[in-house]
Amino acid sequence: MDPVQRMLIEHECAKLTVLYCRHLDHLDPDAFAAIYTEDAVYKPAVEPVPIEGRAAIRDWIGRYPKDRLGRHVATNQIVEVLDEDSA
Repeated sequence: MDPVQRMLIEHECAKLTVLYCRHLDHLDPDAFAAIYTEDAVYKPAVEPVPIEGRAAIRDWIGRYPKDRLGRHVATNQIVEVLDEDSA
C-alpha cells in the first residue's frame, strides 16, 4: 500500500469517528444509521443488549429522548492501518 492510500484510509476512519459523535449528539437518525452497514451490530452504553441492523439502529436513535443533551469530543485520534480492508 502506498503512503497516499494509507493516509486516505486514516482520514476516512477519523472522519467516521467525528460523524458518529455529530450525528449521535444531534440525534439525527438517518445520518447516524447511515454510518453503519446493513448488518451492523451497535452496543450503546445505555442499552443492556446490542442493537442489530441499520434499520434497528435508526429506530433506536429515533426513539431517543429529544431533550437529551450530549456532546462527544473526539480528539487525538490515531488510526492504525493494517491493510486495505482493516484499520
